[in-house]
Amino acid sequence: MKKYNFNKIINRKNTCSIKWEGNKLFNKKENLIPLWVADMDFPIPKEVVREVKKRASHPIYGYTIRPNSYFETIINWFNINYNFKIQKEWIISTPGIVPAINFAIQAYTEPQDKIIIQTPVYYPFNDSIINNNRIPIHNSLIYKKLDKNKEENIINELKKRFINQNYKKKGELKLNLYSWFIDYDDLINKIDDKTKMIILCNPANPVGRVWTFEELKKLGEICLERNIIVLSDEIHCDLSMQNHKYVPFASISDEISNITITCTAASKTFNIAGLYNSNIIIKNEILKKKYLQVLLKNGLGAANLFGIIATEAAYRYGKDWLIQVKNYIFENYLYTIYTFSQNLPDAKITLLEGTFLVLIDFNPYKEKIIKIINKKFPNNLLEFEDFDKILKIFFEDLCNIWVDEGIKFGKEASGFMRINIATSRFILEKAYKNIFNLLS
Repeated sequence: MKKYNFNKIINRKNTCSIKWEGNKLFNKKENLIPLWVADMDFPIPKEVVREVKKRASHPIYGYTIRPNSYFETIINWFNINYNFKIQKEWIISTPGIVPAINFAIQAYTEPQDKIIIQTPVYYPFNDSIINNNRIPIHNSLIYKKLDKNKEENIINELKKRFINQNYKKKGELKLNLYSWFIDYDDLINKIDDKTKMIILCNPANPVGRVWTFEELKKLGEICLERNIIVLSDEIHCDLSMQNHKYVPFASISDEISNITITCTAASKTFNIAGLYNSNIIIKNEILKKKYLQVLLKNGLGAANLFGIIATEAAYRYGKDWLIQVKNYIFENYLYTIYTFSQNLPDAKITLLEGTFLVLIDFNPYKEKIIKIINKKFPNNLLEFEDFDKILKIFFEDLCNIWVDEGIKFGKEASGFMRINIATSRFILEKAYKNIFNLLS
């Protein structure tokens, strides 16, 4: 097995990286440490680079089809890794998950229909619903402190894999970990005759949940009983951590599969988001036909040549790389909770079951952060009700860090920040040091 060095910092400037060069586009100051948009700062599997270079060496980049081998790698990947049995005829390709979500909204709902999302959640869900003249209904997730058994598991991981090897523990190790759960009663109460769809995030961004079989089954039964279509965004499916097991929503039962549109891609898993290639899995023939009609209306059907090549190569050759990158990301998470426990022990950190995005609650430091900002900018005093704005100023202008504000994902995450930890630990260390120097 080839050993990858994810600690190495790779210069991504002058590569058209939105993460590292999007400052002017988003009116940000220069040289912020970018821990925001969800791509990795890691080199992709060597085999993927090799296959893309091999195809790129041919001097003609004409219109492209997807070969049978492309579909075979997708089918094999989900069958071997998740016992999710897909047929070639179920797979429809789109130029990304966000367009796929918009197409599904157009295919299965009408203007002013209601669509449920479980906030805090990936904000393009809400935007897509509104942009298509539908009504978003928020089924807020329940936020609560992690039970002692799960917290003890993390402490054991810290001791076994991290502290003894990298850092010395300073006194008793106390963590402040929280997690999020589906509010089924609230969900049922918010469904009415105008409710046509729920957009599920599985695993969930930004709350880091890998929903269990039991949780998904209960959700599926509610949707079956009430004739609700489930659009399941499963782009983070391969990035489950530790012993948390991703369950494809459509694999729970034949009945649930028949109301499900599953959105998948190799983009988050293998860091190839810039190639814009996604695979939408629809078993139900009626639902598939409606979806294809929307693609036809939008003039879609052509394929991205290098997205096809990279996706097939990633699923064919990328398993060893994925094991290593997940291990590194999880150790970055352990580093995050350890350093915060030592420097900002009152910050509440969401348990990371999946994805590489960590949601941190800074509300316990609200008063201190406001005092720091008002001292720094005495002519522009800000009040408590502006805390999300203050937190953004604190991170960007004082800490020199670019992260995503929790409020973007829903009011439930007001006072939170989402941090992308799929980067070199040296970069995380620098960013966290900036925070701790001001708040510790």
